[in-house]
Amino acid sequence: MTIRFKHGVTLACSALLLSAIGSTPAILTPAPAAAQVALCKCKFAKPPWEAFGTKAFCAAKMRPGLTTCEIAFAGFGADPKLVASVVGRDPVEYQQDVLDVLKAFEQYVAGNRAVGFTPSFLSKALLVLMRGAYLRGPQDDKEIEQTKLLDAAIRGFLEKYSAQVTDVFLGKSPPFSTEVADAKLQIGRGTVNVEHAAGTIATIYIPAE
Repeated sequence: MTIRFKHGVTLACSALLLSAIGSTPAILTPAPAAAQVALCKCKFAKPPWEAFGTKAFCAAKMRPGLTTCEIAFAGFGADPKLVASVVGRDPVEYQQDVLDVLKAFEQYVAGNRAVGFTPSFLSKALLVLMRGAYLRGPQDDKEIEQTKLLDAAIRGFLEKYSAQVTDVFLGKSPPFSTEVADAKLQIGRGTVNVEHAAGTIATIYIPAE
């Protein structure tokens, strides 16, 4: 779904399986926002508009210029062509990764808390969630190259810091910021924010309790 407003503001929203993950569609309101907790939040260049997803398991990407926001839920919405060209994966196999992560998240919200506390799960989940937001088409050759750099930076971050991200979620370590390649990252309890030339990404994977 795409919603367009004056001044060129655009919101693209993928809202598949929202009932399964307990999320609501993106909400656009004149500022100030409604009293809900704003997660996966988009910050537009011009007021009064803002957009955000609620609950969990979503990622929002603001493109350079802050006039376009794309919010993905549960990692759905990645363009198959970009999955192949950026990630180097067969789109059908990649879709299974998305479903596997969603299944694990459903187990978590059903009471199996252990599934959310492992570095391997968080690494896979974060990649799926963020790729759902930034692997959106169409992209020209220049945008694809920037997206490849963004994807490489996020993979590099997760390879190095997945255990520390887990400790932050568990409350064993404080939130932290770091830079990997050409990306700046801020890690909170259940959140990861990324700033890169390809865009700005806000991700919420599991709410800290």
